[in-house]
Amino acid sequence: MTEQRRNGPLELPVLQAVVGWSAVTIVLLSALPLGANWPVSWTLLSMLVFVLFLFQVLLDAISGLSKPAIRVWPVAILFVSVLVWAVVQTLPEILPDQSHPLWLLVADAPASISADPFARTHI
Repeated sequence: MTEQRRNGPLELPVLQAVVGWSAVTIVLLSALPLGANWPVSWTLLSMLVFVLFLFQVLLDAISGLSKPAIRVWPVAILFVSVLVWAVVQTLPEILPDQSHPLWLLVADAPASISADPFARTHI
């Protein structure tokens, strides 16, 4: 039976250990380029951690969720809905009818949230 384990696919605890150590390694290596004080470092760090998060979600879906993870779903759904609403608010005039009526008082500003509202771009 041990030979079958060695020759078979990697077990889930081994894959989860790889995900955990990869996250630790990524966070520790992110400080190398000038203390991670560049926007490129922030972007790479967040993209790599997001990929690890998606891989962990896939592993959890395959192995089944524990009771604490199942209890987190309502909070996770609320959090994702807030993130989606924040993204919708930054889109330039995607829903002009859904914007607040006070935006009509400002003639030159678009009805969206932006770091540079007149150019409609983010800095």
